[in-house]
Parts: sequence; C-alpha cells; structure tokens
Amino acid sequence: MIKRADIEGRFWDKVGETTITGCLPWLGGFFRDGYPRMSIKDKGTRMHLWALERWYGPRPAGYLACHLCEHPWCVNADHLTWGTVRQNTLTSDTPAARNIKKTHCPAGHILNGINLYRHPDGSRKCRICVNSSKKRYRARLKRLPQI
Repeated sequence: MIKRADIEGRFWDKVGETTITGCLPWLGGFFRDGYPRMSIKDKGTRMHLWALERWYGPRPAGYLACHLCEHPWCVNADHLTWGTVRQNTLTSDTPAARNIKKTHCPAGHILNGINLYRHPDGSRKCRICVNSSKKRYRARLKRLPQI
C-alpha cells in the first residue's frame, strides 16, 4: 500500500519553483489535454485534482476543479477551487464569459430588461437593434422587383 507521505513526497519532487504569479508549475507528465499527471497505484491521476482534494477536502457532487489562475499546469491548491461548469466558464476568458459580461450593445443600448433579446443560439442581443435590422430587411425586400 502506498502511504500518503510517499505520494506527497513524489508530488513535491515534480513541482517547480513558484512563479511570479504564485503558480506552482508541474514538471512531471501531462495528460493530452494539458493537465498534470502522475501515476498512483498504476493509475494516471490528475494532480491538480489531487492537490485540491489533499488540502481542501473531497470534491462535492456535481463540481469540478476550477483554475483561478487559468493555467492548467498549475498545481497550487490556493489557485484552485471547486466550482460548477457554469462558474468555470464565466470566470475564464471565453466567448461565453465575454458575452455575459456585456452591459451594452455596440450601438450603446443597454442589454437588460425588456431590451434584452435571447437568441435561440444562446447569444444575447439588443431588441432595439434586432427590430431595426428586421425593419431594414423588410424595406429591402419591398424594393426588389416582383417576379
């Protein structure tokens, strides 16, 4: 049986020096998706998850490990937290996160309340601009020659 102290010792052997941002870079192997890997009991273990569980307790049901520093190679438990997929998406720099943070459309109209149009594709649009675009489209159709 592998002792916890042995695993922890192997863990620290594969951790580099703290970066300027406080990240602890993993110097060992990686999974294909870029997350740190180490074999424990002949099984590949995601070491950022191991670190988070080691210092902050077991993973709550329905939660995943979120990197607050946005560096998948970082194994600093202080840079990790348990969160939902939605929380992870909204705290990262993704199109979905940027879209949800928008407060105004490119024309300057506010994006909330009655002026907020939720498109079936999930995007948020300005109702004033959508209606204006529809009006211009219908006007163009009227100008086309009738066949």
